[in-house]
Amino acid sequence: MSTSAARPDTDGRSDAAVITPAADADTTASDAAADGPDHVMRYVWAVVAMAVIAAVGVLVHSSTHGLWGSDDSILALVLVGAMLWVEIQPLDLLKSRDSSVHTLSAAYIVALLLVVPGYTAALLVAAASLAADLLKTDPIKSVFNAAMLLLSSIAALAVFRAVDAQMLGAGADADPVLVVGLIGASWVFNIVNVVLMSGLLAILQEMSFVAVFRRDVFETWTTDWMLVLLGPVMVVIGRTQPLLLPMAMLLTWVVHHSAKVALARELDAIQDPLTGLLNRRAFDEQAEAIIERAGRTSGRVALYLIDLNDFKTINDTLGHQIGDEVLVQIAKRLTDATPEGGLVARLGGDEFAVLLPSVAGLDAAGDQAGVLADAMAGDLPVTDPAVETVTTSGSVGVAVTGPNWRTLGEAFRAADAAMYTAKRSADRWTMADPDLADPTHHLESLREAINSPEMSLVYQPMIDTRTGLVMGFEALARWDSPLHGPIAPSEFVRDIEAAGSLVGPFTRRVLHDALSAQPQLEAENSGPIIVHVNVSRRSLTDPAFASMVLQALTQHNVPADRLAIEITETAAIKETEASVRVLGELRHLGVRIALDDFGTGNSSLAVLQHLPLTSLKVDRQFVSRISDANGEALLATVVAFGRLHQLTVVAEGVEDRAIISTLERLGFDQAQGHGICRPQDLKASVAWLSGRASIDPTGAVTVHEIDVDQHNN
Repeated sequence: MSTSAARPDTDGRSDAAVITPAADADTTASDAAADGPDHVMRYVWAVVAMAVIAAVGVLVHSSTHGLWGSDDSILALVLVGAMLWVEIQPLDLLKSRDSSVHTLSAAYIVALLLVVPGYTAALLVAAASLAADLLKTDPIKSVFNAAMLLLSSIAALAVFRAVDAQMLGAGADADPVLVVGLIGASWVFNIVNVVLMSGLLAILQEMSFVAVFRRDVFETWTTDWMLVLLGPVMVVIGRTQPLLLPMAMLLTWVVHHSAKVALARELDAIQDPLTGLLNRRAFDEQAEAIIERAGRTSGRVALYLIDLNDFKTINDTLGHQIGDEVLVQIAKRLTDATPEGGLVARLGGDEFAVLLPSVAGLDAAGDQAGVLADAMAGDLPVTDPAVETVTTSGSVGVAVTGPNWRTLGEAFRAADAAMYTAKRSADRWTMADPDLADPTHHLESLREAINSPEMSLVYQPMIDTRTGLVMGFEALARWDSPLHGPIAPSEFVRDIEAAGSLVGPFTRRVLHDALSAQPQLEAENSGPIIVHVNVSRRSLTDPAFASMVLQALTQHNVPADRLAIEITETAAIKETEASVRVLGELRHLGVRIALDDFGTGNSSLAVLQHLPLTSLKVDRQFVSRISDANGEALLATVVAFGRLHQLTVVAEGVEDRAIISTLERLGFDQAQGHGICRPQDLKASVAWLSGRASIDPTGAVTVHEIDVDQHNN
């Protein structure tokens, strides 16, 4: 059956868990029912007292009508044995996301109520439950569970006896009244149990009884009803065809297994598969309810957004497996550092969130921010023998609800802006203080900059290593904030990614600016110019991205093969299926696909073979090792891979023109870097092109050098 227990915050935290008819100790999240506040214990003992009075009444009734007198002793013993077995076996317990526990015993309990005459069955069921519980949990919980089960059983028996259901399968003909009675008794059995538990949960969770009851009564009603309705079926079969009883008992396992699969899928939908924490959707749902409840009582809720510093470096240098190990350990540290009753979630990537349902004020919220920042900092052991430990730290942004931020969305924006303020200022944490400034101003400024001259593009050329001819330009975004001055691309691009909703407008702006510049650049060149535009992982999973690109190409009348979309290894591998689909659509249009920063990720060459790439851009950290024998051999291997797959191979980070001849010898097709030309705005790039080089018909290169730096930003 399903019995309501304290609903945890899905990260494993819970106020209480009282399980009936039996509970494995591992399923209880806390001992609040046994050690909780006085008002909780008063409720527990009130239920127990009602059960004791009911038990005395049963004994008095049985003394005049007989305590047993059943002709189905063997069937009753079989059912009792089956009930005890499934209650004691921990593998047969099924825990749902609200800590309700489902066991096969519900069917056997209802069957016993029909087989054992009179109200004696209720005592037998309660005694069996108590015996099973005492083997696994503390006495108070065991007694409370048995008390609830006794009261539920007596209520169901009253309905059974009203329609003479205890004669089911013993010669009496089934009629509509009997069927209705069986269904009604099953309904009463479940409802009484949920009512009693909802009263306890309403006290523990400080919610109204009606709200808890509505939430829990429908939580697992399908499984509950199927199990309890199997009870009468087993009774009829046991009395008329006992040899078939094992087959009927097997049906209870089928129902149990089906429910287990369904609940596992439900858990997957709300749980982060890597860390086991809440995912973003589940966190939002629970956090919104908590903030709404706090608003009604003038309570204050603290929201913490947490970002792991330099996680990309960990992923890029040590690989995703080590990165995952770090995330799992950070998740555990944050959970341990969060007070009981708090929510802990992984929002995605290296971002986490913590919510405290009640804080005394800003000082208390700040103290907890320091605790969380401490939890993020330190050395984490990893399985890579080359490094053994990874040093981590985090940035924490805090927002406390109140007059300024009444909703989850408002608190999220405030905490998000505070987190990035902490990151930029190298502080461990920053409080979003409504009395000082609006912490959402940064993101709003960024949103405005995307559609204003504050945001612009600079262009860095790529040249042919053999002829020196300019083959293309990479478009790079720059933000010159009127308030803060130039902001590093690594910072504002990260902010755009974090905001989510800004990715589309930003990508659209860069695409249109780059394609608008392409004809001007090509007009000054002696050959075609391909403009390269970097896109985020979010764009690769956007089914409308290819349409956006096609619209931009059409609007600016630029052939598709003059555009190259640059993606990182991490972006390509992170969402392989979605990436391949979107990239395939782009290639179908004729757009080129370049893999950027090759060598910094942890991609499999076998996986890369399935990506529709046209070029490979080798990261600067490999190119810088060209003077080293091992480094040169590695570069030659990369070039061989590119040649094998007919890819244009580009060397990034070329700081010295003298190595271009070596790159040509190794087989690199193109080169890019400050040694050739620093990124420049469009006007400077056009001027640089017009005065740079000409190629005679024999292929000899005549380079007309100009002062590159005079055109740089």
